[in-house]
Amino acid sequence: MLGLCTANPDLIHDLTQNGPTLRVFADPAEAQRALMASRHGTFWIHRSLGGGHDAPSIAARHAAEACLMWRLDEIQESARNVAFHLVWMARGPYDLNLTLSLRPERRLLINVRNYSTGARASAARNVRLHLDPTDEARLLAKGAAACGRLVTSAGVAWWAILQADRSA
Repeated sequence: MLGLCTANPDLIHDLTQNGPTLRVFADPAEAQRALMASRHGTFWIHRSLGGGHDAPSIAARHAAEACLMWRLDEIQESARNVAFHLVWMARGPYDLNLTLSLRPERRLLINVRNYSTGARASAARNVRLHLDPTDEARLLAKGAAACGRLVTSAGVAWWAILQADRSA
């Protein structure tokens, strides 16, 4: 028996919207195929990158691996380049964190955060800012469909979205 408890009503709704069932699969590949076919599927990978000089390369490797896993072969090289440049731009006083997310319609979101682990973000202090024109041009040239940064009381998040072929 599996039990899950949460006080978050949105999470409760999301987890129960298809009924109180738990599907069991014979192997991970079968489970991944079922999840990819699900209209409710969103996939996330979160990795701590630290603050070392090799963080951009580590992020690039994770982005390439995510593209392979999610069958986004046509944007793998772009994702690698965009992830590298986002981490290069985001370096600062705190350890970096990378999130890769497969969004609906085969969009890949790459998010790099340079946040203080001790600070709590205040939604009232969030400010979405445009990137420096040179940085934005570089990311768009590398394959991003959109990009930007979000400044909060806890730090800065840099993000980009890449669009894979929707017919694949």
